[in-house]
Parts: sequence; C-alpha cells; structure tokens
Amino acid sequence: MRDILAELEGKEYTEGIYNDYDIRFCNDDEYDDIKSFLKIHWKENHIFCLSKEVFDFQHLDKENHRYNFVIARYKEDNAIHALLGFVPTSQFDSGIKRTMVWPCIWKNRDDIKRKGLGVSMYHYLKNHIEIETISILGISAVALSIYKHWNFSTGTIEQYVMPNFSAQDHLSSGLRDVYPSFSADTKDVFELVDLSYDDYCAIPDSSEIFGEYAQYKSKIYYVNRFIKHPVYKYQFLAIKDKGGIKAIIIARKCGDGNYYCLRIVDYIGSISYLAGIKNQMQDYLVVNDLEYVDFVEVGLDDKELNQAGFINRKDYADVIVPNYFEPFLKENIDLDYAFKTVVDDARKVFFKADADQDRPNILAH
Repeated sequence: MRDILAELEGKEYTEGIYNDYDIRFCNDDEYDDIKSFLKIHWKENHIFCLSKEVFDFQHLDKENHRYNFVIARYKEDNAIHALLGFVPTSQFDSGIKRTMVWPCIWKNRDDIKRKGLGVSMYHYLKNHIEIETISILGISAVALSIYKHWNFSTGTIEQYVMPNFSAQDHLSSGLRDVYPSFSADTKDVFELVDLSYDDYCAIPDSSEIFGEYAQYKSKIYYVNRFIKHPVYKYQFLAIKDKGGIKAIIIARKCGDGNYYCLRIVDYIGSISYLAGIKNQMQDYLVVNDLEYVDFVEVGLDDKELNQAGFINRKDYADVIVPNYFEPFLKENIDLDYAFKTVVDDARKVFFKADADQDRPNILAH
C-alpha cells in the first residue's frame, strides 16, 4: 500500500526528535498522565478530564491494551510534551480491518518550542498503522494549513435543515422567514418508524443497507458507537416499505433546556430514500415538539437532500442554525474538514458523529 503521508519522510529533524523523545502509543495505564496534560495544556474542564468512561469509550483499544493516542515523552524527565489523539472506525468494531482514522486532539505544549515535534506524532502513527484513509472534521486554521501542505483535500461542512412549520424560531433564527412550508407537496412512498434494538439486530448482516459505507463501518459498528454510548441516547428511525428496511436515520435530540431540535448524526443506506418520508419527518417534528431537524454532512448529493425537504443553511445569509449545544451557542459554525486516501474506493462522506464532533462536553443529560 502507498504511504499516505509520504510528505513526512526525509525530514532532517526526525532523527533528532527520536533521540530526545520516546514517541509511542499511550499505554492503558497512563490515563492520569493524559488527563493531567489536557487539564493544563488543552482545557481544564474537558470531558476527558471529567469522565474516564467517556474517554475510554472513544479511545481505549482493549485488544492492544493502549489508548488511541500517540504521545511524546521527553527522555530527560519523562514528561509528555505533545500528543495526538485519533479514532479508527475499528474502535467500534474490531472486525473492521480496513483502516480509516479520524485524528482529533493534536497538541504540543505551548512552552515547548521543538521543531517537528508535533509532526512526529503523525510520523509515528503512519509508520505503525497501515492507514487507507485519514479524515479530520473540525480543524484550527494552523492545522488546516498543514493538512493542505500535506496534500489533503479540504473544505467546509454543509448544514441542511428542515423547520417544523408549526413551530417558532427559538434555537434558530430567520429559518421560518425563508422556508415557511414545502414549495410543492408530494406523497411519501416509504414509511418512517422507530426502530427498536431487537428489530435492528434482526436485520441480516448481509443487508444492502450496510453496503453503502461497508469499507469502514458495519452493523456492529452502529451498535457500539450509538446504542452503547455511555451518555447520549440516540434514536434509530427506519425508512421502510413492504419489502423491508431501506435506510436508517440515526439522530439525537439537542436543545438549550427549553427548546429542542433533532440532529441527524449518521445515516445507514442510500440517501435517495430520504425524500420518500419528508412529510412524515415533518409530522415527527410536530408530534415531538421539535423546532427543526438538521443534517450536518459532507459529500452527500445536494439534490437528494433538497428533494427530502431540506435546505442548505449556507444559502441564506440571515438564517442562524446553531452547531454547538454544550454550552448552547446561537451562532453559525462552519467546521473545516480535511481528507486524504490511498485507495480508490474510499468515499468522502462525513456525518456529524464521525470523528469526535458528537461527543459530550458536559455530563448532565
């Protein structure tokens, strides 16, 4: 397989870095050291400092007895000077052998000015895991420039939204003014139903709905990532007809404590089926007193989403649809992404729950 980060080879600083630093994966008994680093050098009240359970859920590799973090310990005093966290899709199904990696926290101590230290985290990662695809969602301006230099493709997320036409704007702003109702009513051709855990388990592993993103996700992936989440309660909504389940919407209710919306965080199956339940989606919002439903994504077909009753928030300058709820921030946030692959069948399709974008920031839910 081709080297996904060939740009890092031949750097003159690499040998010196390894002479001075012990760069390796974080052992599973080093949580307290990671916690201390994050509290001092990242964010004091970060969820990983507040909850080892959440940290383990996202980063503990039980089979290899390590955390999915690369750390750099300075050999003179054993202090951690830098770290790089990542989430492979195999974190939620060890049977997934093709490696897609989602880097997340990438941090050097501000008081350490060692050239190449941060880059060496990636150098170690790509030399010790055979990576097919690297995707990052939510990137600082500095990191984005680095990924561009490493020949990643980059862009910003899309945020599609459908308002509850019977509700008023509270979480959002201006949405009802630009989109008061469906422009043309069409009948639904599929049925939208709540999907229980037992009904999900009854779907054959070979079902075509799991084929859409089968390179890096699987039936058990969705169980471990969503149904077994230690904090969040996700809803599985099936799109079906008499022939069976065509697709599954994975969603979560978000709000400010008084008003709530529905956020689609992942999707199983072809997006073409979403248009077949748009009226029932509107009914779902009304019955559950939800202000709107949004769909944060990259790479889906715009026409399919428009046909499903969604509009792109970016197309309307005066519309605000928040992205952050913990704490609630009534602002539009356009997250940057980066993507690089060395295989031909990788798809540049992201959802809100990929990477670490849909993880708790607080514990009270």
